[in-house]
Amino acid sequence: MVVSTTIPFHGNSKLFKNPLTNDLKYPTKLPFSNLKFVPLKVQASYASKSAETVQVPLIQTEDCFTQPLNMSLSTFEFKEYMLMKAKQVNEALDEAVPLRNPIKIHEAMRYSLQAGGKRVRPVLCIASCELVGGEESLAMPTACALEMIHTMSLIHDDLPCMDDDDLRRGKPTNHKVFGEDTAILAGDALLSLAFEHVAAKTMNVSADRVVRAIAELGSAVGSEGLVAGQIADLTSEGKDVSFSDLEYIHVHKTAKLLEAAVVSSSSIFMAFSATIPFHGNSNLFKNPLNHDLKYPTKLPFSNLKSVPLKIQASYASKSDDTVQVPLIQTGDCFTEPLNLPLPTFEFEEYMLMKGKQVNKALEEAVPLRNPIKIHEAMRYSLLAGGKRIRPVLCIASCELVGGEESLAMPIACALEMIHTMSLIHDDLPCMDDDDLRRGKPTNHKAFGEDTAILAGDALLSLAFEHVAAKTMNVSADRVVRAIAELGSAVGSEGLVAGQIVDLTSEGKDVSLSDLEYIHVHKTAKLLEAAVVCGAIMGGGDVSEIEKVRKYARCIGLLFQVVDDILDVTKSSKELGKTAGKDLVSDKATYPKLMGLENAKKFAGELVGQSLQELAYFDAQKAAPLYHLAGYIASRQN
Repeated sequence: MVVSTTIPFHGNSKLFKNPLTNDLKYPTKLPFSNLKFVPLKVQASYASKSAETVQVPLIQTEDCFTQPLNMSLSTFEFKEYMLMKAKQVNEALDEAVPLRNPIKIHEAMRYSLQAGGKRVRPVLCIASCELVGGEESLAMPTACALEMIHTMSLIHDDLPCMDDDDLRRGKPTNHKVFGEDTAILAGDALLSLAFEHVAAKTMNVSADRVVRAIAELGSAVGSEGLVAGQIADLTSEGKDVSFSDLEYIHVHKTAKLLEAAVVSSSSIFMAFSATIPFHGNSNLFKNPLNHDLKYPTKLPFSNLKSVPLKIQASYASKSDDTVQVPLIQTGDCFTEPLNLPLPTFEFEEYMLMKGKQVNKALEEAVPLRNPIKIHEAMRYSLLAGGKRIRPVLCIASCELVGGEESLAMPIACALEMIHTMSLIHDDLPCMDDDDLRRGKPTNHKAFGEDTAILAGDALLSLAFEHVAAKTMNVSADRVVRAIAELGSAVGSEGLVAGQIVDLTSEGKDVSLSDLEYIHVHKTAKLLEAAVVCGAIMGGGDVSEIEKVRKYARCIGLLFQVVDDILDVTKSSKELGKTAGKDLVSDKATYPKLMGLENAKKFAGELVGQSLQELAYFDAQKAAPLYHLAGYIASRQN
């Protein structure tokens, strides 16, 4: 069957040169009507001429059939098989989502993920893998990812603005137990973890097949998969719906993920594939500097000895002890800026050029197509302008280590998709409840809360699919590593962790260390991922990657310190979003805890320390990153 093989996302693998696939873009894009052995249109005949319907042999009598027939099957203990596989999936899911800090978000994730269910999708995935000669262990990470994605869809689908369900799997729905804000974040965390889990935990499978599985999963979830079915279902309520409309809804809302369960294991883990560890044949993963790190992203912030982030506490007590750091230019965020000699560089021209290229790539990545409403909502926020700092940081980091822009562009776009998702969901009434973003009404004000949630979900899944499907001329193991890095930056130990702690801290006494945790995770993690992923795609070695990681952590925290300062010093018109909201909602900010002047001094120190991390590199190649640090520090909105 043609669908069991795949086509190239890049040209480096024998897997992707199979001549059987030269007429397919993606297996999931194969029109359903082209599947000659699955005549889905036959249901129309039941409505008009039931006497002419074809009798299909069925396995056993169920309420769903009128005249089921017995079909001869080989002897097989099916119930025992299902129980055994479901138990193994449950054990794997329990290990994948342990109860750890932040407790609330992990409790919410586990509440729905471990609530039982038939585990049909994971078992299909494992059975399909075994069908073509693979072992269960090869498919288990993808099997768990499928259940994470399915659970995310249930959590979000149950929300009051969607199907408004109070009961799921015999228990109160997630938002009834944890609140709408936590339910949305739990879904986001599960979706990002699904892709991270496949990238980080799949063993003894060639990296190009892992990448293909991730692309397949992303396609099944996003605006041409599950989300497409959900938006069509929502917009069809109360209307006359044809059989073809109904087929579209259920093919996308339900069948796409079931299809991915089978395809992502059977076609990705075919017995004839080269089954070597995805991380075993890359210089990136053999560098001895990395032998004591499980993931670079797990390196504790406080271990960065050249970046003493806890120093801000001294500003609250002894401001005279602060170090004066040379700054790039005068801005409202600093008290005594000094000039710092930098390489000659046309920074504004560089930002305009890169921003234009990123916008063009984003426009191509999310064209206006059916379903129109979801793509309009995605494009509304994604193409609404913005500084494009994360994509430009990614490209600049790639170029710093000798790579070309084209190598990093797919993941640069993915970073902007993820950032936009976080803004759409963060603006919702149950979250920050914002009406204005980038000078325009927020997404839920323009399209409704239901569509805004789905637009965010579609952008998040598309981000991972885009990296997997569109990255060219980069070794597959580097693509896999970058996807794992990206997923870690978003989920329950990244952006979502910062958001949940931020939400639960409103109106409470928050220490400087708590505030640091919030902003390191909510803001700095994604900026860190931008720089690190760019260096990975550009071919950087482990030493170079860790140097830029430290730089990124400084500018990541700097970004939020500056944001806090601007919130109390600028107007809504100047910011393009509602000013003074932090003060009104009694949120912890650096100006609130340190005082405005000391917050400005801390921002200055972060600039200086970020620049120190770039001293290792050629000054001319590092010029964009030097100036980007200054740009972040001196921005006015």
